[in-house]
Amino acid sequence: MSLGPLLGNERITRAFLRRDRLPNAILIAGAKGSGKSVLARLMAQAMVCSQPNAPCLTCRDCRNVERGVHPDVVRVEQFIKKEDLEKDTIKVDPIRALRDDVFIRPNQAQQKVYLISRADRMNEQAQNALLKTLEEGPAYATFLLLADQPMGLLLTIRSRCFRYDMTPLNPEEALPSLRERFPDRSQAALQEAIHQSGGILGQAIALLEGQSGLEETTLARLEELLGLLKEPGELALMEWSVGYQLDKPSRTQLMAFFRALSGRIPGLLREEMGISPRGLMRTEELCRKAMAYLDNNGAAAHCLGWFAASLWELCQGPSV
Repeated sequence: MSLGPLLGNERITRAFLRRDRLPNAILIAGAKGSGKSVLARLMAQAMVCSQPNAPCLTCRDCRNVERGVHPDVVRVEQFIKKEDLEKDTIKVDPIRALRDDVFIRPNQAQQKVYLISRADRMNEQAQNALLKTLEEGPAYATFLLLADQPMGLLLTIRSRCFRYDMTPLNPEEALPSLRERFPDRSQAALQEAIHQSGGILGQAIALLEGQSGLEETTLARLEELLGLLKEPGELALMEWSVGYQLDKPSRTQLMAFFRALSGRIPGLLREEMGISPRGLMRTEELCRKAMAYLDNNGAAAHCLGWFAASLWELCQGPSV
């Protein structure tokens, strides 16, 4: 087995190469843009490739996985209604439909692979339905769960999965790819993108393309908060919260804000901050709780006030 196209993440590559056969349930965890989808695609190719050194990346099976048309590589999105694709929660009906599909034998490969992107967005009912499938599914079925926030998954699901954690790239790993993609950008611009993204290649690319996924106001509020975390003060955090409330952000904008903040945590751990590393890691949990609250039609103003107050409590916690 080979993971040639996967940048960095040497621990994952070594663990992958040591296995003759992949587990039937795999959790791939990491920030948005960290390469989860690349790893999942390579694993899917390895499982359906008919060549000895799988994935060969050149046979018909591997090419069909690359194109997203392999009949034995099934994505959860196939079972989600078109009008629900952009929603932030995966409900139980698509998982039930996936569960029914599991018992249809593979079409042309020996294995059947199920890709569940945004697995941490499944509600509790959907997760319990998936848990039953993981416990009772046939030997030919393998499940790849991708999650930005793995703690959003039930412990019973996490305990049944072999976990791969994506890690940020260092500049030496990321620069060649960025140079190839952006040949007209200066070395300084590329290095700044790597720094701002915390080594998350997908986020660095988005920054260089000017498509960070955040509207200008949302991005400004994010950068303002990151600045406050270097020398946090209770009044400053509350003023930030009130100012953001006056912007009257929509739930969608706030969802994007909290996802972006969560994605910046790995990079912040490398910087001198006024909040401890433990506090920063707990900030990810606050982001997840805020998104869950908003997803249940919680009020934006209340959410921001709660988040600022909770963040201040973390800043007052132990420094270790």
